[in-house]
Amino acid sequence: MNKRDPFPEEEAARFLFSCQEVRVLLRMGFPFLSLDRRNADAPRPAVF
Repeated sequence: MNKRDPFPEEEAARFLFSCQEVRVLLRMGFPFLSLDRRNADAPRPAVF
């Protein structure tokens, strides 16, 4: 067991890709979540 690298690069890339995919799916399925509420008052970056 290699304890120095418990989270290798491909795992990190897969995790980031899945988070991005979920964010895109949410934006496609529920556009009112990002368009109406968030961007109406201030142009904040989407926090997921």
